[in-house]
Amino acid sequence: MKRTSYLILCAFLCVGTLSAQIKLKGRVIDHTNLEPLPFATIGVKDRSLGSVADEQGNFSFEIPTDSAGQNDSVIISSIGYQSIKLSIKEMENRFDVLRLKPSTVILNEITIKPGKFKTKTFGRTSRSAFMSTKMISERNHISDELGKEIGTVIDIDENCQLNDFNMFVIFNHFKLIKFRLNIYSVKDNLPDELLINDNITFDVSGGRQIPVNIDLKKYNIYLNDRDKIAVTVQWLKSELGDNLKRSFNVAAMHSSKNTILFRNKSQSQWQEVNGRLSFYVTADCFMHQ
Repeated sequence: MKRTSYLILCAFLCVGTLSAQIKLKGRVIDHTNLEPLPFATIGVKDRSLGSVADEQGNFSFEIPTDSAGQNDSVIISSIGYQSIKLSIKEMENRFDVLRLKPSTVILNEITIKPGKFKTKTFGRTSRSAFMSTKMISERNHISDELGKEIGTVIDIDENCQLNDFNMFVIFNHFKLIKFRLNIYSVKDNLPDELLINDNITFDVSGGRQIPVNIDLKKYNIYLNDRDKIAVTVQWLKSELGDNLKRSFNVAAMHSSKNTILFRNKSQSQWQEVNGRLSFYVTADCFMHQ
């Protein structure tokens, strides 16, 4: 009898431990036209907690009760929209429709004279890999990698218009991964404010030795009076292949002068390690008269 009671008590405690989760779920839509906002990000401020909405703006994820407080802020954001902030307590165990308002973008007047530019390449173009830059691996795989970001700071000439972004993937064991390209200003050698107003997404299929090229001309990304930008790719969605492996690796090399940047969720702090990613951009840089 005592042994039975003991087993029941253990089972109860185990269930209690496993259920000690706060569930956050909802849908992110445009405030005006009520259309879903695909791949909006949801993150707990300054913590590695959060997720990414799907194509219909829906999201759902759990937070261990011992990893965040009821009053911690949850930031809901989407490129081109004003972010909103709610507490965990306000979102806990309910389904919210979260309406984001478009942000107001003030465009500076730019005068470009035909023929007065030079096409240049900035970043690391080499495909060789001398260090591990695993964004996801079998060893450290977690249940929800959505929102993870990796990137680097790239020195660039002032007054350039971006033509394309390139990276070299050593291997991708997933059938497919959807990424978002983010381009930031730089402060204290870390990403600061987004410099783009478009959701630039792209897919990387499974395989080895994969060159990735993203055409940026249609986005008209003009970098006025900037000598550095931070370029990152953010994990939005993935599909497992037949072998169910979960690994993704970008080429990189050791470097004491450069850093590889990463963060696990959209609102967690940026981390740095010495190294140089195989990320580069080409741009038309306009010449001074």
